[in-house]
Amino acid sequence: MVSPSDSFAVREDSIRAEAKKRICHDRKEKIYDSLSSRYYSANLFSKKKERNVSIKNKEQVEADKREREARILSAIATLTQEIRVLEASDSVAPSECWVKRYQAQGTKGRYWYYKLHASDPIFPSRVKKGSYSKYRHLGKAGSEPHVAAVLEIAQRGKIEALKRAIDSLSSSLSDVYPDERK
Repeated sequence: MVSPSDSFAVREDSIRAEAKKRICHDRKEKIYDSLSSRYYSANLFSKKKERNVSIKNKEQVEADKREREARILSAIATLTQEIRVLEASDSVAPSECWVKRYQAQGTKGRYWYYKLHASDPIFPSRVKKGSYSKYRHLGKAGSEPHVAAVLEIAQRGKIEALKRAIDSLSSSLSDVYPDERK
């Protein structure tokens, strides 16, 4: 037999369970309402943004393109000027030259020397007048000719990097007016 206090406890437990269900259901609804209102307002915002973009007239689009084109052309002019300044200095190594290390046998042992090596004979020969050599002797590590040759190659590397940047900007210039590329 169930006592009245047990029956009251069972009823109280069922009431608590129902209350928890309602609270959970209410929370879920609030969360759903909150999320759906955020989604709705985000969609409204994006639709307004789309309308604003479509409102832009052709004059504004063309003005934007001219501005981007001017920015690119200005950057190309700046880089070209930097190349001219670097090339005006006499400290630029010829293309396809690099510093090469070689070992020589002396009376007291072996020594390391450096030479500027070119793929074609471009250096005036010291032995034969009027002929050219692929090599220019630079001496020991740290000698003035050795350090100067390394710096000349670094200058040439800077010029080549600037030329690659100009090529990149030139190709992006054609992206400003994609319709006229055809």
